[in-house]
Amino acid sequence: MTEQVVDVPYCPHPGQRKVHDSQARFRVMACGARWGKDRCTVNELIRQVVTMASESHRDGLIPRVLAWYVAPSFPMARQMWAELKHFIPQGLRNVREAEKAIEMPGGIVIEVKSADNPDSLVARGLDFVAVTESAMVSEEAWDMALRPRLASPGRGPGGQGGLALLNGTPKGRNWFWRAWMRGQDPLVPEWQSWQCWTSDNPHIRPEEVEAARRDMPDRWFRQEFLAEFLDDAGGVFRGVRRLLVAVDSWPPQRVTGRRYVVGVDWARHHDWTVVVVLDVTDPQRWVLVDFDRFNGVDYQVQLGRLKALLDRWKPSRVVVEQNSIGDPLATQLQRDVPYSVTPFTTTATSKRQLVEAMALRVEQGGLALPARQIGQSLDPLVPVLVNELEAFEYTVTRAGNVTYAAPGGLHDDCVMALVLAGHAGDGAGGVIVPRLVPGTNWRQKLGV
Repeated sequence: MTEQVVDVPYCPHPGQRKVHDSQARFRVMACGARWGKDRCTVNELIRQVVTMASESHRDGLIPRVLAWYVAPSFPMARQMWAELKHFIPQGLRNVREAEKAIEMPGGIVIEVKSADNPDSLVARGLDFVAVTESAMVSEEAWDMALRPRLASPGRGPGGQGGLALLNGTPKGRNWFWRAWMRGQDPLVPEWQSWQCWTSDNPHIRPEEVEAARRDMPDRWFRQEFLAEFLDDAGGVFRGVRRLLVAVDSWPPQRVTGRRYVVGVDWARHHDWTVVVVLDVTDPQRWVLVDFDRFNGVDYQVQLGRLKALLDRWKPSRVVVEQNSIGDPLATQLQRDVPYSVTPFTTTATSKRQLVEAMALRVEQGGLALPARQIGQSLDPLVPVLVNELEAFEYTVTRAGNVTYAAPGGLHDDCVMALVLAGHAGDGAGGVIVPRLVPGTNWRQKLGV
């Protein structure tokens, strides 16, 4: 085999170079957004397979070197596939597009795989497996399909076993967290892991990170930018009681010229219908000015109570839940009142967006909740709302998805009415996503 030096358009920053320099068999990167984890992984995969292809003991292996790049799903694998083709020079690759496979000189085969069906991850032994967004890959896929492929005789450097490079942004404390923890143990030298902050990438402008710190809830910033492994379940609304403000009367009188919005969460089965009224005149600090909660009454009675409350506050916008029984009620309300009524369909995605927007506002002190002054303490005037906010929790599923709900046996009607009112107040803001700027070339030897 001859050797040719080619330029690869990749310049590892100091954090990426630590990964390339590591001699550990299993390497785990917990990375913040835009740190460059996939670019690092792709180039390490290329470097390792080319090195292994030059080993003489491989003459009996077919293919001589076999590597997989695994993503949680094929749509998520598209970027990895594009990067592989970008970093392997055209003259050194034969692309089988339909199979998502690349052949290189020296008997190298690199395949892109999806982990959405672990039973499909069957093959001969692997010399190298790279897993992207590992926290979203099931534990079954790693334990039952990928890890055993690295134990085949003759595979890996010197025939001593295949290598693995796992990357991802944390999604709770799942198997990826346990793998990362193993890499932190100096008594397990086969494993090494790194926690890689977004700001460690020198190509990210610091002001972008600081903007994200301001605009995102602290919990999400810590996970998405500081790569922290947070508990699988925990409180969503932090510092709720810091929002309590002593008031002289409750509810207050409507003030002409101020802007009011309303959120309505309709009752289902044993739940409660909840109505929340916010004064959103000051965009920096919304104020809860009225609240109603009832169940066990006829829907026409519910509509009557709601209409009376709307007539009192004359809101600029009303957002009402549309799901199930809320659909005909929303239609009737639109027909019966002279206010802007917007039906809202709650899905897992839309609920997450509304909840996170309100969580950010709560965290930043942008909401005032009425309280009664008792000595040195403040007693909430709407305790059921405060209690629901404090109990409301998030859970990270095995698939890495985040769900929001009240703990088992409790209600979240007050929370949902509040976030719907927040939506009426146009409280959702955008998140600034840093941009990765490519570096200059990284020269490496590719066997040809």
